[in-house]
Amino acid sequence: MTQCYKYPGYTECDIKFLPSYKRNRFDNEYFNKKNQAPSYTDRILMKNNTSQLVTVHEYACRDEVYGSDHRPVILDLTLGLRAPRHLDLGRLLEPL
Repeated sequence: MTQCYKYPGYTECDIKFLPSYKRNRFDNEYFNKKNQAPSYTDRILMKNNTSQLVTVHEYACRDEVYGSDHRPVILDLTLGLRAPRHLDLGRLLEPL
């Protein structure tokens, strides 16, 4: 994961897909009307402000989804549970 310097505390997974913008609406060819280079305008930044473990399974562009000059980007992850560090187990086990 990479830290986002313009957004402190946020991270982004390493990008391992082609730019998602600007593409033809009905195929994956890049469309260049204004002399713009293809770009990574569609991205997912995340900030884990919990005590949960995050496991990333996939960060990808869905090239097969047409209809726009952007291709959707997905982030597939799992949030795992772990006990907070301040948990007092003795107190939790006391009868009510």
